[in-house]
Amino acid sequence: MSTEVATTEPNQPALTTFEDTADVFEGVAQSDLNNSRIWVCQPLSKAVTDGDRKPGDIIYHDGGLVDETIAGGPIEVIPLMVKKHIEKYVIAANGKNELEVSISPDSPEFSQYNGKKAGVKNKFQEQEIDKFIRYCFKFYVLVTKELDTGFCFPSIISFRNTSFEVGQTLVKHITRLRGLKQPPWGLAYSLGIVERNNDMGKWWTWEIKGRRQITEEQNQAAHKWFLQLKGMDTTQSEPTAQGEQAGETDIPF
Repeated sequence: MSTEVATTEPNQPALTTFEDTADVFEGVAQSDLNNSRIWVCQPLSKAVTDGDRKPGDIIYHDGGLVDETIAGGPIEVIPLMVKKHIEKYVIAANGKNELEVSISPDSPEFSQYNGKKAGVKNKFQEQEIDKFIRYCFKFYVLVTKELDTGFCFPSIISFRNTSFEVGQTLVKHITRLRGLKQPPWGLAYSLGIVERNNDMGKWWTWEIKGRRQITEEQNQAAHKWFLQLKGMDTTQSEPTAQGEQAGETDIPF
């Protein structure tokens, strides 16, 4: 099935209706989506240390309507767009790495750090030896299970640290779709969890378990949300959600 979308065809009333009522989203910004996130629990995640979840559980939380635990996955998502963020960390007095700020590519600060070598051992400024940067891909996705019920809101999945390569793979898939003149949301991906370990301990990362072409109904819904996301204010640097940050930045690698 072709996933190419023609926005001017008269037989697409759903798109016309959406665009005609776009004013209902007036003022909606990227920050309004920050509570809608999907992440993987790590041994030091607050939900794990509180005894509510286990390491490797996928948390799907959209700010109130959905708070779901998926033990080990998979979860199927449709990527709408991706932003590469630069995350600036501080090495705290207790030795832990604490996220100071997540800088979006729309921010004037982005060019200041982009291209510098990332990692704890690669400090970016001598006068700030207690700080370092990491790169992160933030994908805006639709969860197909929710999408098929007729109600869905985009969520953010962040690929950082040892999951960064999985984010790179998804970027390559989207780039290939663009080369085929297809939209970035042309495929749905099944994301699972894989356990890894070294001499410092265990941690859990994302893995791509499979992919498929989306249905025409999913294609139309994804196109609507893509248009909306493109029109949002994305000029600010955003912090990582507290629940996602806890434990995620301290995995042993």
